[in-house]
Amino acid sequence: MAAPLTPATDRIESIDVVRGVAVLGILVMNIPSFALSASAFFNPTLDGGYSGVDRLAWIVSHLLFDMKMMAIFSMLFGAGVVIYGERKGSSALSLHARRMAWLLVIGLLHAFVIWEGDILVMYAICGMLVYPLRKARIPLVVGLAIPILVVPILIYSGFGALFEAMRADAIANPEHGASWNSIASEFTPGPEARALERDAFLGTYHDTFERRFDQVVKMLGFMFPTWGLWRIGGLMMLGIALVRGGFLDGSRPRRSALLCLGYPIGFWLVVVGFRRMEASAFDIVSFFMLDWHFNYVGSIFVALGHIGLLVTLSRSARWMTTVLAPVGRLALTNYLTQSLICATIFSGWGFGWWGRLSRSDLLLVVVAIWVVQICFSILWTRRFRFGPMEWVWRSLTTWSIQPMTSGRAGST
Repeated sequence: MAAPLTPATDRIESIDVVRGVAVLGILVMNIPSFALSASAFFNPTLDGGYSGVDRLAWIVSHLLFDMKMMAIFSMLFGAGVVIYGERKGSSALSLHARRMAWLLVIGLLHAFVIWEGDILVMYAICGMLVYPLRKARIPLVVGLAIPILVVPILIYSGFGALFEAMRADAIANPEHGASWNSIASEFTPGPEARALERDAFLGTYHDTFERRFDQVVKMLGFMFPTWGLWRIGGLMMLGIALVRGGFLDGSRPRRSALLCLGYPIGFWLVVVGFRRMEASAFDIVSFFMLDWHFNYVGSIFVALGHIGLLVTLSRSARWMTTVLAPVGRLALTNYLTQSLICATIFSGWGFGWWGRLSRSDLLLVVVAIWVVQICFSILWTRRFRFGPMEWVWRSLTTWSIQPMTSGRAGST
């Protein structure tokens, strides 16, 4: 049986804490895309350093953050669909549709104007698709989520098999190698391609916009239908099941603690995948065929462990609520601000630090941004009900100017 949610007038502070950790943690994975070559995502040895402390920085980010923070966000977003629907009653559908439509607009502006790695567009689309399941029975929701989450594994295994065949053909018949060489250069670019990428990052705003436009088209035209739709949609379904099962509000500590069982399974899978990637020297065929799948699956279990630990601790360690819940209440503002800060630091139209910092240096930048955002969030929520972008989003959704200074902080 689904557990009852908190009253409409209350916030679920444990969810705010988890959301706060997720929005801070996701910066660890996003900042390399602002500061390093795109190919370094698939092969960290290509840029940012991969020895000593830089290798350790990559391992820590891979084990604790890579795909885990986005998984948490996705599950919390699904939970939010349920909570929002219960609070809005009979007007929930129309408000939810407007809410997702405006999130789509915000996401498109974010993607085209600031950063091509935006996830808000995908969240807006998936948020509409999972809405009919908000009241479905938990076994049905989970039963649908699991096969949906498997789809990207099948798709990318297919790519791996195709790449393996193309590489074998290129080795056996060099005259047939043009197609494979083109694909390989996307993941292991030569000096000329790297120089072009550097020029695009460090050029004028117009130069960066041209590159960003192409990348957004690829993200929405390729990454979304082959990965984002299934991964994000499936995780949102799990979030619906978690909140309706009473795992997220902290009212059942033992139930929340059960999620920590995700750690042994998740970390084992992630470590196996990491060891395979290093053993293959981050071979792209092996990555698509099998190695990537370990983190894809393992990250879900680690994310569940993170959620269970944070929800459980939020009831006993009140400082977490004081420090991290405000960050979660301003999640949209903080997410967009991270992009603006990083674009300003690393782009040519800003300070132009692209390619200058190692992976360990980037973690120091991350910590500095964390400190700023935590302090800002705490101070802001002491006075205002909503974060700046949360206020814009809510006002557009309701088509009325929302009061900012009365009552406790909230979010749309």
